[in-house]
Amino acid sequence: AASALNHPNICTIHDIDEYEGQPFIAMELLEGETLKQRIGVGARGARPTGQGERRSPLQIDTLLDLAIQIADALDAAHAKGIVHRDIKPANIFVTTRGQAKILDFGLAKLAPSVAAASRRRAGDEDVAATAGPTASLDEEHLTSPGVAMGTVAYMSPEQARGEELDARTDLFSFGAVLYEMATGRQAFSGTTTAVIHDAILNRAPTSPVELNPQLPAELERIINKALEKDHDLRCQSAAELRADLKRLKRDTDSGRARVVGEHLYGAPETKPVGADLRVRPREGAHMGAPLRWAAIALAGTVVIAGAVLAYWLTRPPPPPPELKERRLTFNPSENAVTQGAISPDGKYLAYGDTRGMHVKLIQTGETLNIPQPQGPAPDPGSWFPNGWFPDGTKFIAAGVEAGQPVSGWVISVMGGPPRKLRDDADVWSVSPDGTLIAFGTGSGVVRFREIWLMDPQGEEPRRLVAGSEDDGFFWAAWSPDGRRVAYQRFHRTPDKLECSIETRDLKGGQPTLVLSDPRLCDTDIKFLWFPGGRFVYFVAEPERVRREMNLWEVRVDTRTGEPVSKPRRITNWAEALVIGISGTSDGKQLAVSKFSEQADVYVGELEASGHGLKQPRRLTLDEHNDYPGAWMPDNKAVLFWSDRNGTWDIFKQALDQEAAELVVTGPDYKEKPVVSPDGSWILYLSSATAQVNATTPVRIMRVPTSGGPPQSVLEGRGISGLACARSPAALCVFSESSPDRKQLIFSAFDPSQEGRRELTRVNLKQPVTGYGWDLSLDGSHLAFAQSDEREGRIQILPLAGGEVREVNVKGWNGLWRLFWAADGRGLFVSAAGGQGATLLYVDLEGRGQVIWQERFPSINAEARGIPSPNGRYLAVLAHATDSNVWLLENF
Repeated sequence: AASALNHPNICTIHDIDEYEGQPFIAMELLEGETLKQRIGVGARGARPTGQGERRSPLQIDTLLDLAIQIADALDAAHAKGIVHRDIKPANIFVTTRGQAKILDFGLAKLAPSVAAASRRRAGDEDVAATAGPTASLDEEHLTSPGVAMGTVAYMSPEQARGEELDARTDLFSFGAVLYEMATGRQAFSGTTTAVIHDAILNRAPTSPVELNPQLPAELERIINKALEKDHDLRCQSAAELRADLKRLKRDTDSGRARVVGEHLYGAPETKPVGADLRVRPREGAHMGAPLRWAAIALAGTVVIAGAVLAYWLTRPPPPPPELKERRLTFNPSENAVTQGAISPDGKYLAYGDTRGMHVKLIQTGETLNIPQPQGPAPDPGSWFPNGWFPDGTKFIAAGVEAGQPVSGWVISVMGGPPRKLRDDADVWSVSPDGTLIAFGTGSGVVRFREIWLMDPQGEEPRRLVAGSEDDGFFWAAWSPDGRRVAYQRFHRTPDKLECSIETRDLKGGQPTLVLSDPRLCDTDIKFLWFPGGRFVYFVAEPERVRREMNLWEVRVDTRTGEPVSKPRRITNWAEALVIGISGTSDGKQLAVSKFSEQADVYVGELEASGHGLKQPRRLTLDEHNDYPGAWMPDNKAVLFWSDRNGTWDIFKQALDQEAAELVVTGPDYKEKPVVSPDGSWILYLSSATAQVNATTPVRIMRVPTSGGPPQSVLEGRGISGLACARSPAALCVFSESSPDRKQLIFSAFDPSQEGRRELTRVNLKQPVTGYGWDLSLDGSHLAFAQSDEREGRIQILPLAGGEVREVNVKGWNGLWRLFWAADGRGLFVSAAGGQGATLLYVDLEGRGQVIWQERFPSINAEARGIPSPNGRYLAVLAHATDSNVWLLENF
């Protein structure tokens, strides 16, 4: 199990073999001590000898550094389907450089003698008697229910009961380790195994803050969440636990910086009102002792009263209540939640996943499955619940059908299948009085051309918002009194895309601006308008390698729709995207659909026909985003770009290697590597930002395939694509938008020198929704596809002149990413249709065959299939996702 993992915080297993009948393991040499030894060293350097003896907790910064590393390692292991089952301080090594390493993966599968040898090699001879040895079980008992595996003091409740285990058992054990790191004591202890089992199953450990008052309260919350006895209420993934720890570390570091600043420069001083008051006798009057003491007492009273008044006037405001987050759905990656919506009274959650739509009673967890409608309908995994009617008896949802525009539906919680309201209608929200539904229709610059209103039966439609051909709209939120609608507007100018949130009165008049922000150009921004004028929305954080989103708020005048405050951030999430929000009518609860995604490169062997993929396997084994770009000429390695080093860099990985080789790095954004026709150069696009528009400077760079520094080939504005033919052809091509963004210009260039030559142009549909293209390996043709919701069409453009050929792909739409097959007889094409992404092989007659399919909550999902030059292999872009709904209070 360990040898299948490649992670800096997991001890590397190099080999498992046998020598003269003696089995042995060759593993990474580590210098340092186990976490058990690290915690066990007291203030005077003495090791504890008894169970009840207090040991030394770790400093908070050390604890968080190690804990984040351990959580990252567990996340990597769980992603590979490996559960450790024996997480404990003795199985966690801390090197002399402060790096955590998890040891003994799969040790329960080894014979007793080998297990003992492995523990001695890790420096774990001093195992406490109460902790018990690592279990050594034969294969028959290893996976059988009813057998408890692991070390007693760190077992999860389900482990202690001998039940089937999943990754959450490791999270409980890790919670026990965190408790020990924070307090110096075991979370569950006792003189016998039975006593420890009883504590694990029935008793809560002493509050960590009570044992160590220096701990942040947030750390206690994280530990308690990991130590939940019910695994459904426990922290559900190592990634979730890692994000909590990283957030705490960030907040702790910023708090420490603030304290240091006050220490260096002094805290602000406040002078009590009345501190300089004096009580003096009238001039010439004689003051006796009683009167003098009375005057002194009065003066003292005045001073005290002044001080009290000053305190009340200058005291800092009380801290806001702590944000509460509670998970409402517990779907695994294979059954990701598309989106959830909470009912106005907070009783129900409507949500969709790959199996269909469901309504969950939040208080009890009881779930009703919504039946599929009869006749043509969206796939079960293609439903997006968006909002409820105010009485809480029914909700609206958008359905995505293959080859069809989005349709609007209404669903009753009283039973029965969904009822269609309207075709070509992405239904968004219901007015506060339940009489109107806002929806988007028509293809716009981004999303929809117009916003309309209709009644609850889908009838009496009337247009609310429309724009020019340079405008697009998305989402709609009602003001609390139902008199105004807020919506997102996209406006295309000659050099950029402008994005804003506006409001409009139902009776007409000019729109009012709520806010304008480039971050709003993410297409799926959603927002709510709560009582009191509180306007809550989410946007992506700027300047992040990995995209992160947070909730923000701004106060908006309900009557005019104009902002009356500056935007304020509500949450501080790490590595999370938001795909939907909904709220209760009183504005006290939010249901947030959070989503995280990781892109990976898979490689499979193509069938002899070239139309099927055999046994694809994951090539990139890191826990970051990897996007395939091209193959090396020898067919033995894949070029890809990745954010694994904190910047977007170009890598190369051989098919028979588990680690990738860095090709080029640097602070710029690098993407889409290809190989020159003669195989001597690796070419790629470089820009200052990942957001490229028609005016963004983009450079085509080259680096020798044998290694060396990068060099500039040429620079242009808005270069978006790059491709090269294969020898004996000598053609490389790049694409860029025309200044008016109405055409895509294809130009040829020589990778060994500067200069360009225009080849051809294609007209872009207005508005531009997305496109893809590729150069055939012999350099004779360009294939071009433009994403369209209603039809799938590929244009084949001859570069030597001649008639353009159109290939119509029946039954599919949303064609954009495409790559020529090695034999030139077809293409591998990304297609929309239902939820998720589909990779097709399309021959030149328009016949499409599914090669790869995945489901995750994104209408704009992308599939990418790149064949090797010899046509034997296919590199595929795949996604690992985690998508669930969370309940927020005190936000």
